[in-house]
Amino acid sequence: MDVYLSGISGVKTQLLSGELDPSKVFALESFYSLKDWQKPFIPRFGKFMLDSGAFTFRMAMKAGKQKGEIDWLKYADAYADFVRDYNIRYFFELDIDNITGYEYVKMLRNRIEERAQRQSIPVWHTNRGKQDFIDMCKRYDYVAIGGLAGANSVHRIDDKYFPWFIRTAHKNGARIHGLGYTKTKMLAVYHWDSVDSTTWTNAGRFGEVHRFNGSSIERITSIDGGKRLRRLISPADAAWHNFKEWLKFQQYAINNL
Repeated sequence: MDVYLSGISGVKTQLLSGELDPSKVFALESFYSLKDWQKPFIPRFGKFMLDSGAFTFRMAMKAGKQKGEIDWLKYADAYADFVRDYNIRYFFELDIDNITGYEYVKMLRNRIEERAQRQSIPVWHTNRGKQDFIDMCKRYDYVAIGGLAGANSVHRIDDKYFPWFIRTAHKNGARIHGLGYTKTKMLAVYHWDSVDSTTWTNAGRFGEVHRFNGSSIERITSIDGGKRLRRLISPADAAWHNFKEWLKFQQYAINNL
């Protein structure tokens, strides 16, 4: 199983200084938030996936940070051009079903693929229905399941259905990616072909320190007077520590999951 680490900007210092070898990293980044300094590293990563930015758009709109109308056609064309120009092998469709509706998403998918001259990875959501997922697995070599990140997602898929999705994909010769699936202890149970996670960044957000225990990631938080501490003395150092622990898990997953 391939475990991709998202939020690579958190180890910018280590990448630019050479302390972190990009060839040892399976990275996933969003086109929406990709920075110029990251672009030269794309061909140097061990493996790389490009997200369309659909999830980031949804979060920005929910938080009221995305203002004004978005020209989706212009955005889709820029995305496809980037995929083609940087020879991105694995990239996700622009799955903005909840914003524009699925029919518009399918039109964007075709437009992006024609312009990029390669297949995208379609991202299934519950609104698309069971048969659509089966058809997707017949037409595509790589598919993905969305709605796994964020406990409050209205379209969240219960874990008990994962075996059916994974089995159906494999039965039709497709690989399957779990977007934002971070339950490392369960990856030995659900045999995804790949997943991605930003959980290693929780050092700065939630004061977590992570440890690879030989088979999964343990998430350690500080408690003082019965209260969880969300601040660390050096969040940047803790994030770098967490990242290195996740790299250990990444290597373990390749050989064992």
